[in-house]
Amino acid sequence: MEAGPVENVMEDEEGRVVIDTVPEAVKDVEEAVLKELGLEVKRSEVMWCPNEETLFQDATPKALVELNRLYNELLEYPGIQGVSLNIDLDG
Repeated sequence: MEAGPVENVMEDEEGRVVIDTVPEAVKDVEEAVLKELGLEVKRSEVMWCPNEETLFQDATPKALVELNRLYNELLEYPGIQGVSLNIDLDG
């Protein structure tokens, strides 16, 4: 498939095809899936996945509680579609 940098293709537990690519290639990959494979794209989204190089690991228990509170408040705000943190909120 000539659609840009496809990093990974897999099938999830529900039988859906999941394609990982860079954010700027999402639209090109969607179009290629339709044109070259004849598959309908039901949903596409840019997801930010954490990585070890930037993972914040030295949070104090108090900071973790505050980050967790902020995270949950942001998720409830109607204008927010998603929140990404590169930290383990469970400590």
